Amino acid sequence: MVTGLPTQAGTPAGLDAVCANSEDTDYTTSGATNASNYVWSISPAGAGTISGTGTTGTVNWNNAYLGGTATITVTGTNTCGTGPVSEEYMVEVIILPYVLAGSDTTICENELYSPPNADSSNCDYIEWTTTGDGQLMIQAKLIQSTQLQINDITIGSVTLIQTGYAISPCSDNSESSLLC
Repeated sequence: MVTGLPTQAGTPAGLDAVCANSEDTDYTTSGATNASNYVWSISPAGAGTISGTGTTGTVNWNNAYLGGTATITVTGTNTCGTGPVSEEYMVEVIILPYVLAGSDTTICENELYSPPNADSSNCDYIEWTTTGDGQLMIQAKLIQSTQLQINDITIGSVTLIQTGYAISPCSDNSESSLLC
């Protein structure tokens, strides 16, 4: 029997957006005529590694990858050689939200307080909340100041909570600081 080189493999298919710390993710191809095995590739190499010799390739995403677009391709092979590379499949790797609500601290009654080291990044949007009834004055993404009200003083402490809402499909992240 005479066998020719494999034809071009079908474009990979699978999730088109993942979080930087995602579990292993499978990508599939419809295959290539005359292919007995497949070689999967991911670029850039820092995004992760891809394994598999069949019509399914599994990506082990690199938790240290700083996000961006990763490209997945597949090539059919047989004893005669290697066929053409598939069309590229683009996957957006999204960095998880980072939030820092500031350090726990002690403040005086009726003192305005602005968390000096509060920060956030990689969020679709953020939200500040409090366990007390103090007024929050928010400007841009950081809390400008908070003033403890009478119930907060009676309780003795209040927690400020900053929630960073993630870009889909990633998970949200929250962080809090205690004011006494």
